[in-house]
Amino acid sequence: LKKGVISQLQRGVTFNRKLHKAIRSESSIEQPSDFVDEEVKTVSGEVISLGEVVISGKNSCVLRIKDSDSSAVKIFAPHERAQNIKKEKIASMIANPPERVPSTSFSPSFAWPTELIETTGEGQFLGYKTLLPGIEGLKNILDVAREGTFRGDEYSNVFSSLMSLLIPLPKKSVTDIQYEPLLGLTAAIETLHQQGHACGSLHHSNILFGSDHLVLTDCDSYYIGDGDSWYEGEPAHHRYAPPESTGKTPEAVQQGDQFGLAVHAFELVMDGYHPFQLRGETTDIQWKDIVRENPFPYRDSQPGQLEPPRDAPPYENLPLELRNLFE
Repeated sequence: LKKGVISQLQRGVTFNRKLHKAIRSESSIEQPSDFVDEEVKTVSGEVISLGEVVISGKNSCVLRIKDSDSSAVKIFAPHERAQNIKKEKIASMIANPPERVPSTSFSPSFAWPTELIETTGEGQFLGYKTLLPGIEGLKNILDVAREGTFRGDEYSNVFSSLMSLLIPLPKKSVTDIQYEPLLGLTAAIETLHQQGHACGSLHHSNILFGSDHLVLTDCDSYYIGDGDSWYEGEPAHHRYAPPESTGKTPEAVQQGDQFGLAVHAFELVMDGYHPFQLRGETTDIQWKDIVRENPFPYRDSQPGQLEPPRDAPPYENLPLELRNLFE
């Protein structure tokens, strides 16, 4: 009798799970993380089984496709996928993928949309499929900077090359492979700009470094231009936004990207310290105020009044040419 009751309970649980799965697969109120172990489909009809969450955000999450170590699906939160403009923007991105980034020994790639994703039944828009190889274990650019990997005795050639992409300067040869990740990032952003796109938000959490490659994620937050339309994206995080308002035109957002890249370059050679962070100043205050109100403390420092953080590397150890570029 006991075994019979248990068997009936197990059948009931299995039935309820299947019923719950069938009901919620078409529900418009599902949160992105609810799609673990669920099936979705591409607009071409391919049914995809989703696995674990590899990137989780406030309005979306990225799930690895089962039995694949190179492909993933990004699912948006209900209020995001309910916006027709979101689907239009993703479709535009699919039709206008980034061109191949100029070859470097450090390979950059974009987690760019490749196909729209929808529910298996009614075909409701959910998000998109993307190539996302080997991000597990990667570190974001700020964590890499804080490790001090980019500090050394020779900066001049590589950073002159970097800054030459940001401001008009004669290009120099790059011979030190140690700095290839930063050059790869700069080349990737420059490629986007040449196609009429812009990043807007160059937040460190979306720039991931590996031993021989970097991956730019959350690309649907970029500003996208396809020749006919201009799809706005996420504004720059205050840590990487210029002190002056740049606006939302293609040229203005691209100009803001240049400022963000320069901040990343500074942080990479200064162990993660922001160029406008002062001694005794904690990072729990508003970055907007730090960038807009603080002077550059590494030039004409004033003891007790205007000094860089105590543990920051000696700024004077940087070559004069590089310091001139930052100043």
